[in-house]
Amino acid sequence: MRIIDNLEPTEAKKAVSLINSYGDDALEMFKEGKSFDEVKKVVEGGLNSYADFSKAISDIGMRSDLTDAQKIRELQKLFESSNYKADINIPSDIQYVKGFDAKGNVIYDWPPKLGFDESTIKSISRTDGLPNTWDRYGYMGDSNFADVPPTGKYTYSERAIPYVENEAAYHTGTFNNVTYFDKIDAIKNGDIDGLNTILSKEGIANVNSSYFKNLQNTYNDFIEDTTDAVGSNIDATYGLKGTAASWGDMSGGAGQYVTPLNGNTMKRLGIIN
Repeated sequence: MRIIDNLEPTEAKKAVSLINSYGDDALEMFKEGKSFDEVKKVVEGGLNSYADFSKAISDIGMRSDLTDAQKIRELQKLFESSNYKADINIPSDIQYVKGFDAKGNVIYDWPPKLGFDESTIKSISRTDGLPNTWDRYGYMGDSNFADVPPTGKYTYSERAIPYVENEAAYHTGTFNNVTYFDKIDAIKNGDIDGLNTILSKEGIANVNSSYFKNLQNTYNDFIEDTTDAVGSNIDATYGLKGTAASWGDMSGGAGQYVTPLNGNTMKRLGIIN
């Protein structure tokens, strides 16, 4: 095969074996000039963790021989051929991307106002709280959530999230509205004893002073960042809610909630499950 003429004889034999075993998937990657090791890693499921996939994304993002559009296509091909997809978000289109940073990470051209339709932004409050059921696409280290309508979950377009659709990145659960506000108050007011009292009553492990300090820093950063993004006239003490704005070819319209703490932290504190 002419496509493997550039490989060493030993690698060429192994390449033929891969093509015989995996067919067009392997063949197309060799046509694109990928090495035997690159092709083998993908077709044999070499990406077995979030860390593996993140490293592969960075490797593509740092390539100087590709345009940004070509990098995105390579990322999409990597995603399509990979056995590992849990919590992976890959750009759906170049129109949503500014470029790549020095470490090969995607820099998205995020819309203003935290992605909200500005006319719909309002405070999450004790009288207008979080939805009972939440969902999101992507790892739980972020703080953007949607409600789940009775008619079924929102589409990617309604959420205005610029990713290739991936059900392996889907998470859903419930919010604990009963103690959410008291827990946020304790963090805001620097009351570690108050927070631990609530956690103890719920059978949740207490937090130590170091962890609590990190909670305070995260909370204060959130207040500062939301003030910069939407202005100081909207009270973000407990987070913000509204409707996702349209973006590019995406319609928007989904219910959107932005909380002071990310999903992993809220799970630790018994706010979500």
